[in-house]
Amino acid sequence: PGAIREKVEASEACEAGGLMLESMERDEDVYQSGEGVRGRADLRTISKVFAALVPVALFALVATCWSERRGTSDVEAAVGFHEHRSLPVGMQQNRSPPIDVDYERGLQEGSIWGAGVTWGEGTIRWSRDANMCLTHTSDVKNMINSSVEFVDCVVGASRNSWIVPFGVGLIRVQQHPLYCISNTPGSVSLQYCNDSHPEMNWQMPGSEQGPVRPAWVNNTCMQAEIQVPVSGPVFTRKCNTQLEHVPLDLIFLVPWQKPEDPLSAMLRGEYGYLSDFNVSESIITDRIQEMHKNFGIMEFQLYAAFGGFSHPPHRAKDSWNCVLGDRIVRLKTLSRAAAEIQKLGGRSWFYLHAGATDPSDATIRDGFTSPSRAEVQQKILQRWFEVAGPPKRSDEKAKQYEETCGCPLPEEDAAGNHRTPSQPGILQDYVALNPAWAIRFVPQWAEFLASLGISGIHWDNFGDLGDPLHQLNDIPGFLRTAAPHLHRLGLEQTFNFVDGFGWDASLLAVGVFANPVVAFAYWEVWSNPSVEEHLFGTMKGISFVWSSYPGFSQFHCCRWNEQQNAEAYDITPLELGATRWERAIRAGGSYLFIGDGMHHVQSPYLPDVADMSQEDVATLRARLAFYLPSLKTFAA
Repeated sequence: PGAIREKVEASEACEAGGLMLESMERDEDVYQSGEGVRGRADLRTISKVFAALVPVALFALVATCWSERRGTSDVEAAVGFHEHRSLPVGMQQNRSPPIDVDYERGLQEGSIWGAGVTWGEGTIRWSRDANMCLTHTSDVKNMINSSVEFVDCVVGASRNSWIVPFGVGLIRVQQHPLYCISNTPGSVSLQYCNDSHPEMNWQMPGSEQGPVRPAWVNNTCMQAEIQVPVSGPVFTRKCNTQLEHVPLDLIFLVPWQKPEDPLSAMLRGEYGYLSDFNVSESIITDRIQEMHKNFGIMEFQLYAAFGGFSHPPHRAKDSWNCVLGDRIVRLKTLSRAAAEIQKLGGRSWFYLHAGATDPSDATIRDGFTSPSRAEVQQKILQRWFEVAGPPKRSDEKAKQYEETCGCPLPEEDAAGNHRTPSQPGILQDYVALNPAWAIRFVPQWAEFLASLGISGIHWDNFGDLGDPLHQLNDIPGFLRTAAPHLHRLGLEQTFNFVDGFGWDASLLAVGVFANPVVAFAYWEVWSNPSVEEHLFGTMKGISFVWSSYPGFSQFHCCRWNEQQNAEAYDITPLELGATRWERAIRAGGSYLFIGDGMHHVQSPYLPDVADMSQEDVATLRARLAFYLPSLKTFAA
């Protein structure tokens, strides 16, 4: 806060045409990274070296004034962004350098620093006359210092629409989220967004109506000076802290969705995954820290770290081969990953397929209903064609297909139509999920994972396999029966509700051992746009993870698993994933995208990743920065 005040004071002095040298201190780490000077020092120290510092100080002050007048931060200048009109929508531009606030502090201090903040979108209306909406009054070229007023609402008008936090945070212009409402002296106006500036943080009501308060000023509320039906400007004024004593003209109707109650199911941060456990302990540690530092990831799926589907690996083994892709898993690397994630305050989720068994294990399936192997094989090919599909072809047609679509050409019949491989390898058999299956299947895995210090299980499944299995599946029953077996060992669980199949919101309510049945909602979407819109309609006020794989190329023509991208032609997987992640965060959720360090997902077989360059990482961080304040600084 001291550094913020100094920066603001320096800016005001520059704008007034005056130069004021109070005190400064060189922070060598910051100086060497080119991010400027911050902090305080005793004036006596400066006076001793005043003669030597005068040229440097004058030069720094002139540069600061120049930067302030241009409205460009030091960090933005360093990465080449100079004018707000050149930035993509979603890029945060500040009038002062962002302040580095680590993610742990964000978790401790709550939504003031953005941890756990969810966002609503819509109008802010005056309670005395709901036809009066908070509106910005200028076009995008003249937004800085422009006023906000309450005027007659125009349905669908972008000037009426805002992105608001649930709790404490920034109120952004929906169509131009670079700009935020600031409580500047004497008025309320638009400025470049910077969540580190106290005057830009607002405390929103805890329900659909109430006062809107400056977060850093006691006993003050936003006020609409309106003589109905005439529009009027917005100010702040003193008000009572007790809601029942706040005058009606200080009450506003805001975008708000009441979460289901009780609700303890929340994400601790962003969601990512690890799938390569045939590396050293130091490498897996570096990857976890890199994912956490760059994208605030706190929930880590440990993908395909099992041996077979039916039973856990023998505890005496130092390593084993996962049947899904025949990949080596080192026990020490897996244990180190769980310990490192726990050290961050995050959670590790061991991936298991809830109904999957090894094909040779008829004993564990005895008494349970299974679909035909042909039905299961179709789902396996959709998910894991990279490891379960036919061998790659080397003819010219296959090469051209793979070059265009990014995946192998499926087998064809005599007429050239794609078909299921004629002699597919049987990877797994599958049983219907119900409480009895949880009793047989879950305890052995719970004991194994508790011994490794892993947080819980992420259950995968194939979704709706149709009748008769549709009628036999009782997913909520399976999860409620599994919960006590897991909770007594300190474990949790999540479940992949494929296209919403099996979803029951009551699974998030507090149950056995004071835990919800599932730690948070997780939906994998294949049918766009209908299921995607159903997801966001269902998840209002709920913490969730959205999985919708962005594919292999901008053409999205891979036959096996690209139907979810049918409407995304000519959009690269990186761009598509970034857009989906933004939407998930704005709705209070996260999106499965980053894995194994700085790579991004392509398909349901998560080890099949795409590399991300440093430029890709910086661009993605910039797009997410104003939703995730922990990403305020750019990667080197």
